[in-house]
Amino acid sequence: MYRKTLFAVAFLIAFMLLILPATKAADIELSDTCTLADAIVSANRDSAYRGCNAGHRADTIILTGDVELRASLPVISSHITIEGGGYTVSGAGRYRIFAVRSGNFDINSLRMTNGHAVDFGGTLASLDGTRVIIHSSTIEDSWAEEGGAIYHEGPVHIRNSTVVNSRAILGGAVRNFGGLLTIDKSHFWNNSAGCRNRTGTCDHYRGDGGAIYSRADSDIRIANSTFSNNSAPKSGGAIFAFDNLSIINSTFVGNK
Repeated sequence: MYRKTLFAVAFLIAFMLLILPATKAADIELSDTCTLADAIVSANRDSAYRGCNAGHRADTIILTGDVELRASLPVISSHITIEGGGYTVSGAGRYRIFAVRSGNFDINSLRMTNGHAVDFGGTLASLDGTRVIIHSSTIEDSWAEEGGAIYHEGPVHIRNSTVVNSRAILGGAVRNFGGLLTIDKSHFWNNSAGCRNRTGTCDHYRGDGGAIYSRADSDIRIANSTFSNNSAPKSGGAIFAFDNLSIINSTFVGNK
């Protein structure tokens, strides 16, 4: 009797799993009542927040217009995809645009401009091994002490994207701090190391990696990409890397 009961319960659970609809990730669309900041909170918490509908597991935030930040965005701590639709998010020259501490973060078709951080990652700071993919997007006019556009400690994949006019003391565009950096079909141009701000005021005695600065125990894999007119006052007009650098079918021109 006991075995029959267990079998019946197991059969009922299996049947319910078959007939119940599969739970899906949420789409959170920005609106007059759902800001980008609120949407990130909703996705992080998997619950409705202010004017945004509830997130659920891996969520997609859909931009419906340009966004200019008036305060720092909440730190991303879940699996979020940003569908930019070709719109712009501006840090207004005062704020880092995105910070990610856990989960996964995907950025599609987004223009990110005028991001600023006093320490690292003017546009994006990816911490604690978070995985980030940047696809068909543009990062421009960002600056920080290290990694003018991007600072990362985990794997970052940049594909079919452009990083331009970013400034930092180390890594004008990217500071790789122990992660895997993969770049494919992308263009890095006019980024500068040795510089603290977007005006181009630079220290001519220190600063490495005009586009990329990569510490030891980090990996860089570059394919089908172009690095042009990047500069550094010391070493690595385009790239300064301690080790593990792979470059395939790529062009380097005018780096100083």
